[in-house]
Amino acid sequence: MKDPHETLISKRYEPDIREGRVFSPTEELEHISGGGPLNIEGLENVSRFPKGIKYLGYVLFGVFGGLILLGIVLSFTD
Repeated sequence: MKDPHETLISKRYEPDIREGRVFSPTEELEHISGGGPLNIEGLENVSRFPKGIKYLGYVLFGVFGGLILLGIVLSFTD
């Protein structure tokens, strides 16, 4: 039997590709390390986070945004 050309869909991944699932080369490594794939759904609802983590995130993003704005303002005041 001839090997398929590298541009042809592998029979192993063909059902996944047809259904819209994309194979990630690091997926097996993520499962081995115990964390599994990244759970994006958990990051969508920030209101369920504990108060301390929410407020820390708000402060860090606020400081980061403020520094960006300060950098932009200072770049124009030459």
